Amino acid sequence: MANIVDTQKQAVEMLDAGEARPWPVRVSTLLLFLEALGLIGLSVYSYDAAVLQQDSDILELILIIFSGLTRTIAFGALGLLACAAGFGFLGLWRTGWPTAMLLQGLCLLVSLGLHLRGAPPYIFGLMGYCILMVIYLHHPEVQQAFQTKQLQESKWPEPGPEERL
Repeated sequence: MANIVDTQKQAVEMLDAGEARPWPVRVSTLLLFLEALGLIGLSVYSYDAAVLQQDSDILELILIIFSGLTRTIAFGALGLLACAAGFGFLGLWRTGWPTAMLLQGLCLLVSLGLHLRGAPPYIFGLMGYCILMVIYLHHPEVQQAFQTKQLQESKWPEPGPEERL
C-alpha cells in the first residue's frame, strides 16, 4: 500500500515495488529493454568472424582481435547494462535510475568514439535515442519513483498537529 505524505502544497505518493507504477516509469522500462535488444543486435551485427581466423604471431593476433572485436564487446557490455537498468526499473530498485543514466552516458561516449574513427550510419540513430532517453529519464515522476522514502519524507515532512488545522 502506498504511503501518502500530505502537505499544504501537494500530496506525494511513495511507491512500493508491488504497486502500480506511473506511466512514465512503465514507458521508460519498455524503452530500456528495447535499447538492450538494439545494443545486443548491434553487437551481433558488428561481429566479424574473419578476425579470429587470421594466422599471425601471438602479439599481432592479440592486437588484431582487440581492434576487430572492440565494437562487439562494447555493444555487448552496454546491452547487458541496459538489461540491468531495465530490471532495475521493473523492480523499482534504487539503483535503477542511476544505472539507466550511466548507460546513456556510456552509449553516447562509445558513439562519439566511433564517430571520431569514421561514423557508421547507425551511430546517429543511437545518439538520438540516448539523448531522448536522458530527457525522458529526467521526468519528475520517474525521478520520484526512485527516491528513497526517507528522502521523500525529508522533502515533504508530515504536518504537525498545529499544521493540520
